[in-house]
Amino acid sequence: MALAEAAGLAVDNGVLVDATLRTSDPFVYAVGDVANHDHPVLRRRVRVEHWDTAIEQAKVAAQNLLGAEERYERLPYFFTDQYDLGMEYVGYAAADADTSVVISGDPSCGSWRAYWVSGGVVAAGMHVNEWGAIDEIREQIGHPLT
Repeated sequence: MALAEAAGLAVDNGVLVDATLRTSDPFVYAVGDVANHDHPVLRRRVRVEHWDTAIEQAKVAAQNLLGAEERYERLPYFFTDQYDLGMEYVGYAAADADTSVVISGDPSCGSWRAYWVSGGVVAAGMHVNEWGAIDEIREQIGHPLT
């Protein structure tokens, strides 16, 4: 962060970037762990420290460096395998929001889903051992839970 500050970039829990990943200097973009992104879909700033975000943000920043004005709208995503449990998570459940967790399925059966709901709208979702479900979960983000 010291380098970004020394360069005169705006920082606050990372380098502040807009929806196009541009910093406070119009000729500088930031991606990955360091980017505190004004996410146009989530309508809040998010800083995602995961390699998937770094790869996907870099693709958009590269296009913008070449003259495009693309917004980075991909929802935060990660996956993990923990012993016999495989999980995928998409969205953003803010710690500062009034959020409830709704479980779909029976966790004792080894395959289930969890949805983080804030203000009646799905903010994030994940599955455990329900491969192929992440696209359906992704489509729920930003909508009332059905």
